Amino acid sequence: MFRVYLAGPISQCNEAQKRHWRDEVKRSYGKKMTFLDPVEHPVDPDASPYEFVESDLQHIQDSDGLLVNMWRESIGTTLGVAHAHRHGRVIVICDPNHLGNKMLTFFADAVEENPLKGAKALWNMLRAERGWRVVKARGRSDEPFRREKIMEAVRAACQAAKRDDIVIPRLVLPRVIEQLRGGHRGVKKSVTTTDIDRAVADALDELLGDAVHAEAVARVLDAWHRRKRRPRRGGTPTGAEGPLSEGRVPVSCGKSHATIWGKTVSRVEDIPSIGARRVFQSIGSVSGVTRITLGPFGRKGSRKECRAWVRVSTTPRAIEGKLFDQGPKGTMQSFQVWVQSDARKASVAAGIERVLRTAGVWTD
Repeated sequence: MFRVYLAGPISQCNEAQKRHWRDEVKRSYGKKMTFLDPVEHPVDPDASPYEFVESDLQHIQDSDGLLVNMWRESIGTTLGVAHAHRHGRVIVICDPNHLGNKMLTFFADAVEENPLKGAKALWNMLRAERGWRVVKARGRSDEPFRREKIMEAVRAACQAAKRDDIVIPRLVLPRVIEQLRGGHRGVKKSVTTTDIDRAVADALDELLGDAVHAEAVARVLDAWHRRKRRPRRGGTPTGAEGPLSEGRVPVSCGKSHATIWGKTVSRVEDIPSIGARRVFQSIGSVSGVTRITLGPFGRKGSRKECRAWVRVSTTPRAIEGKLFDQGPKGTMQSFQVWVQSDARKASVAAGIERVLRTAGVWTD
């Protein structure tokens, strides 16, 4: 079982502040992990302050990971986190009061809202680090899964987009690992580089729904997609601005969920409905569109034939829409169209309406 150190403020805290969250985590995850609880450490009354600190640092070093509840600033906890980082331990910071300490976040592998979410993220990361392998293409040797490589890649996309390269990677990583745990991977304990690329894109798609990070994440997601594009021989880069060619519309599912057609979609060809493919190819032909994300679906509303509408969204650089089609799992598929800039949203939305009306697939 993984050993987890429960870090958080202790000095000048009452018993409830010290014990309540730690006890809650131990009750919920005691069958999956063992815990090193500094509140429960037997303290030798004759120990010197130096010996006490040395003992605490050794417990951190003996752990596989740290769960840190930073509900208020704590110098001792911060130093413990730095010590764990130095020794390569997995670190999840819980920030329930939104302190947003950049220095502390720098040392974290993930930042969560509360200790139970943090424990889940830590459990997933520890299992991935211990047992997964990354399957390489073109005959290259497999290698152990390393969370640092994902962090470095997302950080590079943040830097290319000139956006927050400390917080965003920490929000992305636990979502990526949670998605990678699905499907066959729970048995085979292997992932491919393509799996990882798609999981990062889906994690960023999910974060677009967070108003605090939406604008920054939108730019990072564009940078993430651009990093996979290479110039063609004798031609322009595949990521060049302008109308998207038919069959190359970047359509994907946020959170990698299924759609009304019962499939996960990573490109327009994955959509089994001819009518829906026609709609999204028409949308992708409009200048200024960078990608399309499929969202929640249901059975509210229907049309005799496949139809769609769009309107300008309050989300930065987004146009929202709904597509009506007859699928095994529903009749309404929501989606978002992402554009190059907020200044172009209205004109792009008008252009989409125009091409959909021309194609005979618009609905009010």
